[in-house]
Amino acid sequence: MADFSGSKGSSSRQRDGDNNSRKKKKKRKRDGDRHFARKKKRIIPYCIENFKEKRIVLVVGDGDFSFSHALMKNCSASKDTRRIRIMATSYDSLREVGKKYADNCLEKLKSNYGKNVRVLHSVNATSLSQTLPEDLKKIYFDAVVFHYPHTGQQRTHLNRNLVRDFLSSAGPYIKPNTGEIHITLKQEAPYKFWNVKEFAEQAGLELRESLPFQEKKWP
Repeated sequence: MADFSGSKGSSSRQRDGDNNSRKKKKKRKRDGDRHFARKKKRIIPYCIENFKEKRIVLVVGDGDFSFSHALMKNCSASKDTRRIRIMATSYDSLREVGKKYADNCLEKLKSNYGKNVRVLHSVNATSLSQTLPEDLKKIYFDAVVFHYPHTGQQRTHLNRNLVRDFLSSAGPYIKPNTGEIHITLKQEAPYKFWNVKEFAEQAGLELRESLPFQEKKWP
């Protein structure tokens, strides 16, 4: 009886031990999965946080100046970026901007942000050394920004040349070690064949990060 009980008791403890072992393994697996989930890098869309430490920014090719306005609007709402200064430029002349973009943001920029924004026209992103004013040629920028560069023609080689020449032109104007060039392109054909990373490396630059662009982040 005792042995039987002992045997039965021993067998019961063995089964309990197996069950506990399986439960612990499952728990460790669940904990491991949760731990892995916590460790996965959360991709934050391109937003005002990317300008948190920026103090002087050059925006090129801003057709209707809507991005420059969105940048200043978001910066003004952030204590960390309120000291930012933006050089907002267009490839078009002032007259051409008025013709192409009746609903442009020029007046909003000039009236709302004063000396923190400088608006310039007829600035060619591919030849900054020739088209920037002389005083700006002496400045190193925290960031040079060109969103959705395009020649206006659906010809891949022309748009590749635009991207290549822009990166080469902008490289000397960013602060050594800390300066950045922000360029935005769709990740689909034909844009993904424009060899941005390759041209950047040729210009002595390296890819720091790639982030999704979401318009809702720029009201």
